[in-house]
Amino acid sequence: MQWPLSPMWSRFKFLLLPVILTFGSIYPTSAHDFVQPSTSTAWTPLPVTSPVAEPTAREREVRRIVEEVLAGRDMQSPMPTFSEPNGQCEDCFSLSDFVSQKLTVNLGGAGSLKLYGYGRGDLILTTSRLNNAVVPFYALSEDPRSLTPAGVPIRENDGEFNTNVRLTRVGLDYDGPHAEHLSNAKLDAKIEIDFETLIRITSESRAVPRIRLAYAKMTWDELSILAGQDWDIISPLLPMINDDSLMWFAGNLGDRRPMLRTTWNHELSGGDWLKIDSEISSGGAIDGKDLDGNGIKDGEDSGYPAFQGRIGYSIPNYACEQSAEIGAWGFASEVLSKLVFLKS
Repeated sequence: MQWPLSPMWSRFKFLLLPVILTFGSIYPTSAHDFVQPSTSTAWTPLPVTSPVAEPTAREREVRRIVEEVLAGRDMQSPMPTFSEPNGQCEDCFSLSDFVSQKLTVNLGGAGSLKLYGYGRGDLILTTSRLNNAVVPFYALSEDPRSLTPAGVPIRENDGEFNTNVRLTRVGLDYDGPHAEHLSNAKLDAKIEIDFETLIRITSESRAVPRIRLAYAKMTWDELSILAGQDWDIISPLLPMINDDSLMWFAGNLGDRRPMLRTTWNHELSGGDWLKIDSEISSGGAIDGKDLDGNGIKDGEDSGYPAFQGRIGYSIPNYACEQSAEIGAWGFASEVLSKLVFLKS
């Protein structure tokens, strides 16, 4: 079979001529055409036969780099500067500080408000029946004679699965000024809520808001007065565990409650501190027992407040950059229950 070359040659003959001419101009035809390498390390631009535009900034930067390479200079770029572990870097970027600034509103001479909080979701899987899957305190007995509060027998290995966002938290901090009409007291306040409640709800999508903290505080140097809902002073340590039971029924006696509290913080020599707290609140504020059924909580029906007191002594702990503290506390409350026994 013969290929028709004549038409193809007629089409491409004019293209072969520029290619041959270009090839001949690139490669030398004799040894005299080779150019000896220059011993100079400076950049020597090619001669310009026609006027061209001024080099751009990028072109000038490339030329500078090439000149430094030819000159044998050290082209290592400086290492970036990172913050020191102890946070001594003044010009370093801090994400927490950036977010904190964005969530803080200045009120002029009246202080500032700061919004804080976080979102949280929990997936809870149990292999047996608990008294409460969301806020568990103990596992229920699987004895055949054991019944639920509704009178239903407890099945063996009756597992549960729950998803909720009840521990999502939102709070607002108020950093106030010094009030001259209150002997130059420093004013502060806080309100904090989440959606964890022991009230039975119809659906996890209908969680009920719960007040965690809500108080106002005045501070004069070593003395402070707090009014509102805060943590009990008899149990200053809060166990950080996954659920919200805080190790109740396992040794922890403290909770949050409305109160009026005074604190005296006195600094001693060597970085030691002496702290004295006192608090009054309504009795039965936590359990809300009403054994006689008269519609009044037994602690409030007594007519006396509940009292808490604590003396603490703390010393600096240089190993952990914290403090070690020892304290002694007392709690006193009275309840009144008027039970009536009827004789048949």
